[in-house]
Amino acid sequence: MHIAKIWTSLALLCLITTTTRAGQFGLFTYEVVGNTIEITDYQDDGTGHVDIPLEIEGKPVTAIEGTGAGMTRQGAFQGSGITSVSIPDSVTVLGEACFAICFGLESVVIPDSVITVGDSAFYQSNGLTSIIIGNKVETIGALAFFVCFRIESLVIPDSVTSIAERAFRRCSSMTSLSLGSGLTSIGISAFGECSSLTSVEIPDSVTSIENLAFYRCTSITSASVGSGMTSLGPNTFSDCTNLTSVSLSPNITIIGSGTFGDCESLPSITIPDGVVAIENSAFAGCDSLFSVVIPAGVTTIEKFAFDRCGSLSAALFLGDAPSTFGVEVFEDAAADFELCFLPGSSGFTEPTWQDFPSKALVTTPTEPEVWLLNNGYPMDTNLNDDPNGDGVKLLMAYALNLNPRRNPGGGLPKPELDSANLSITFFGDRDDITYRVETSTGLQTWTTTGVTTGAPDADGLRTASSNLGPGRQFLRLVIQATF
Repeated sequence: MHIAKIWTSLALLCLITTTTRAGQFGLFTYEVVGNTIEITDYQDDGTGHVDIPLEIEGKPVTAIEGTGAGMTRQGAFQGSGITSVSIPDSVTVLGEACFAICFGLESVVIPDSVITVGDSAFYQSNGLTSIIIGNKVETIGALAFFVCFRIESLVIPDSVTSIAERAFRRCSSMTSLSLGSGLTSIGISAFGECSSLTSVEIPDSVTSIENLAFYRCTSITSASVGSGMTSLGPNTFSDCTNLTSVSLSPNITIIGSGTFGDCESLPSITIPDGVVAIENSAFAGCDSLFSVVIPAGVTTIEKFAFDRCGSLSAALFLGDAPSTFGVEVFEDAAADFELCFLPGSSGFTEPTWQDFPSKALVTTPTEPEVWLLNNGYPMDTNLNDDPNGDGVKLLMAYALNLNPRRNPGGGLPKPELDSANLSITFFGDRDDITYRVETSTGLQTWTTTGVTTGAPDADGLRTASSNLGPGRQFLRLVIQATF
């Protein structure tokens, strides 16, 4: 019995030691791994265009790797003078540092066969202006495109589930970013210092955003966070100095430390009703923030949460006083700052509370008044006003759930035409607004006859449609306030 075990071990050892061997094919050094080929090196004098072979020795090339590990790691093409590369659709792995520091490399198409883009795969290959990521890539490793500062646009396909830390950090020419619907996690500073990026829309699939994910993206003006997120931060959008519009997931319960720190152009923020905690310095340095509404469920506001918000003149609490309230939460607010709370709320005092001026409101604010505060306007602002002169009155923006500070004209509902119907889709879920869709054939006489309007969906959207008749046909949406 003892001898049999020895022979079994020797046989296994032989099997392991004979599965890999090195070889040379033109300028390529490779290893045979089982029935596949991994490219491990490319001669330093190789320049210009390179075609990576589909197979060597009759075996498919499945990986572009390298040699060594850790600080001694050398990617297969690392530091080479290539200017373009053709990657065959047999490759499934682009390994660590495989195309790092290829300063002359201008564009890359990652084929649909690739599943993994490894750590530092294109690290500091700052000649890249274009990158197309195949639709089967699942993971993008840490530092994969770090300081590729000439890439102007990026589409992350739906197949990608994770983007690791600093993957696209300092891609400073990137103006356009599309994140796929399969993405679940965004790593530390994954898009930090992408200083030309103008907007970001985080899909509903994302459940994890780590520290500094969009730190110092100084050209971002608008950001939206999908329904998969329950907590933000820390420092997700810190130092996004031109951010003016934010839409947060209704499922968020925690706004993390420094999430919007030093977003100095942010004039308003709607904190979702489900939030229970606002952590330290979450909005510190938001110098354009005029007012803030604290939902009833908030029990914790940590130190410096709204510190250095020099324009902040009002904070309205819709519930009882938070059980945890840190130091200097509203320090250095506007000179006329006042903390307001609802009649019957517990835990507050007046004329000061926690050393800030405070008062109990005589009546509970109406929904439009709260909406005005959330959007940075005093509660007594006339809803028939058009403060930014874009042709959309505040009442229309309120009724259609538009951001009145983003020139909402582009978001107004538009008729759609198919072979049988003329229809219009709009937000129609305010209890204090009556919505009516009418049709006309000559723009003089309008009627609701023949118009079918559906009930609001989960997002409050309704669709009204009318069967097409002969000649011209028009639809219009009429809103009427009931308050």
